Amino acid sequence: CIECHIIFSDHKSKERHLKLSHPAEYEQCILRNSFFACYVCDRHFPNSTELMVHQKAHTEKKPFKCPICSLSFKKLS
Repeated sequence: CIECHIIFSDHKSKERHLKLSHPAEYEQCILRNSFFACYVCDRHFPNSTELMVHQKAHTEKKPFKCPICSLSFKKLS
């Protein structure tokens, strides 16, 4: 982190730090080169193909519901 003079061992640690300590910079970094936004969850993508693949997750039927966590899935496994 340039502001805090911290070096991170991996990208996820740096991302977590930015998200918690510098939310405005984090949002700007995430949205850079991301012009395609999902209308359901507002997640951003660099191109329309990735957005279309992602949006299938919101539209595909998920008839199998987990009795423990209540999440739904496409396949019974």
